[in-house]
Amino acid sequence: MNEENPNNEKKIITFKNLLIKRILFIIIFAIIAGGITSYLVIKNRPTVNTNSNSDMLSQTPINDNEVPKNTGKNHISLINYDTDTFNYNDLKITEVIEENYKDYGGKSISYLQIDGLKDKSIQDKINYHLENDLKQALSQAKTNGYFKDEAISKGNCIIYSLPVSSFANTLSVHYQLFEIIDGNNSWSNYIPENYNLITGEQITFQDMFTDDTRGSDIFDNNFYNELIGWHTDTVHDEESDLGLRVTDYNDIEEKIFEFCLKFNSGENIPFYFDEQSIILTDFINAKLYYEDNLDFVAIYNRFKTSESIFDGKYNYLHNLPVLTKRDNTCDYQILEEEQNYYIDVNYLVEEKNVNEKILNSALNYINSDITEIKSHIGDNKFYIYNSFYTLYSNGEGTPYNILNIISYQKETSKSLFYSEIKPKILNVFRKVDKTSEEEHIYGNLFVKHLYDYNFNVSDDGWLAKEYKIYIDENGNIYETALEAINHGSTEIKD
Repeated sequence: MNEENPNNEKKIITFKNLLIKRILFIIIFAIIAGGITSYLVIKNRPTVNTNSNSDMLSQTPINDNEVPKNTGKNHISLINYDTDTFNYNDLKITEVIEENYKDYGGKSISYLQIDGLKDKSIQDKINYHLENDLKQALSQAKTNGYFKDEAISKGNCIIYSLPVSSFANTLSVHYQLFEIIDGNNSWSNYIPENYNLITGEQITFQDMFTDDTRGSDIFDNNFYNELIGWHTDTVHDEESDLGLRVTDYNDIEEKIFEFCLKFNSGENIPFYFDEQSIILTDFINAKLYYEDNLDFVAIYNRFKTSESIFDGKYNYLHNLPVLTKRDNTCDYQILEEEQNYYIDVNYLVEEKNVNEKILNSALNYINSDITEIKSHIGDNKFYIYNSFYTLYSNGEGTPYNILNIISYQKETSKSLFYSEIKPKILNVFRKVDKTSEEEHIYGNLFVKHLYDYNFNVSDDGWLAKEYKIYIDENGNIYETALEAINHGSTEIKD
């Protein structure tokens, strides 16, 4: 066997040795952590500070007397995997671009803003922090020697501003500053923004779980394996066809122990979250999946209210099974399940500068499609319709827009739908984060995912269609581009 270079800090561990080391670690860790965490739970849990960002929030110009004192927390919060549902927030999230920002070398920066809350003081409070927390982090980065104008001008500095999730009266936003220092080194700073929309307070990591959860409860085997994966490189050696090069094995154990102590004492743990997982920024963005922690996850029910906290201007999908994740880039969605049909329709407007006549015409076409489908559904059959409509321009100067339609239809029995097909559909949307595909199902076209892209859907009774229609500036619809050009209102010059 090749001897390991004594000056090389990386450690070669085979699968067998890794397994033995891990078992020993788990036994020792369980004994130590059990005693320490039990002591900390008793000593510290009654004094947990659930307002970890109170100092930051106090800087807002909004009158704190206008904010309800109710924390909005429900303490009986376990989810029922089989029966519980959740709502996407009826909340609009927009990206605001600020040009010529001085702390970013005169380049533009973007941050997120929300609209749709009934309580405008809470909405203003959240929007204040969504803007200023990012700006303050950028200013602090420059003070600490990062994001200098020279590095910015070279394109080595990047700002990420991404909405992660908006559901169950919660909001999670991913802000990150990232700088490439040289070929092998980089610097980054995460600014997690996780909000309870009832009060405008930041959600703590502890809020994500039931009140009696301990740090050691949520470090299951799956998460431990993910941490190992984040810290390993695949190598070959003579003893095993495949070995693991563990670069920071001891650091993993120390981080886990430190994490448990922080969790049980109520200390701040940076993270952001979505419908299926929590992303821990201190663990190189490793994911903690709700599905692996059903006995402790509380976020779906933690901030439920008897009345809506939204003003009704926007409408998004409601009553979805918990742990499902959908493509929320769509501008219009219909999800209906009745006695004899299941309809999942999604519409995306790619070209945002479209006049109202075109938008209304496309929407009317989609709704007429659905009405037509419903009119042909028989009482003794069950009908499934899954479609994705995309509106886009054919290029500058073209006198029409294109509405592209992809649809899948299937007629089956009601018993077969509920016993076999619907569970598979739920499984597709519940496994989004754990698939090798993108972290969403584009257009929510679930049908091909039912067969892992290896099955001809028509062989199983699915009718697949893809076609286009053409809409001119007056909202008139044509079956071909030539018809749209000849009948459109825009003059075509030779």
